[in-house]
Amino acid sequence: MLQVNDLEVISNKRVVLRLPEMLLPDATINALVGPEFAGKSLLARTLHGLYRDYRGLIDFQNIDKMRIDTYLLTNEVHLLSEKSINENIFFSGKLKRESILDYAMLAELENDLERLVSELALRKKKLLELAIACGMYPSLLIIDDFDQCFTKDDLTLVGKILSKYKSDGGTVLLTSRLRIPEMDFTYIIDEEGVVQI
Repeated sequence: MLQVNDLEVISNKRVVLRLPEMLLPDATINALVGPEFAGKSLLARTLHGLYRDYRGLIDFQNIDKMRIDTYLLTNEVHLLSEKSINENIFFSGKLKRESILDYAMLAELENDLERLVSELALRKKKLLELAIACGMYPSLLIIDDFDQCFTKDDLTLVGKILSKYKSDGGTVLLTSRLRIPEMDFTYIIDEEGVVQI
């Protein structure tokens, strides 16, 4: 579970984002929705630990010490392009290989395991990254710019993958410019700050 209280994200010595409270319980899929440049990516990077100029509480409660805290998936591709899918899975987590392969099967990548990543279409690369992220089983999986990472054609597969991840106890935070249906919790971000709806 992630609990955030009285968070103020600071840039150039001024508060650029306020988040009075956010609670993301275990085994939930959550959305942070707002317009471009509202601070969604800044909040995602702050929760992930890449941006550290903030005041307030970011607390991962009841964390299993065998899990990494967060995994941030962005719309950029972070794979070894001259290696096969299988090699990318192996290098991502030797101890988590079977779990990652389970998610790769849900992403319908079973027939492409020996293909080089450089030969894959962008959508398959993003599905592979999602399978790896879920298979690593972080406490919080953050997918920044969800509506830019995946197309409408991918949503059925992504839904299956995230549903399994949730049933395995994982917590997800998606950032998006567009509202995403069927979320456990949705937060809206604008110039006033972040509020749950």
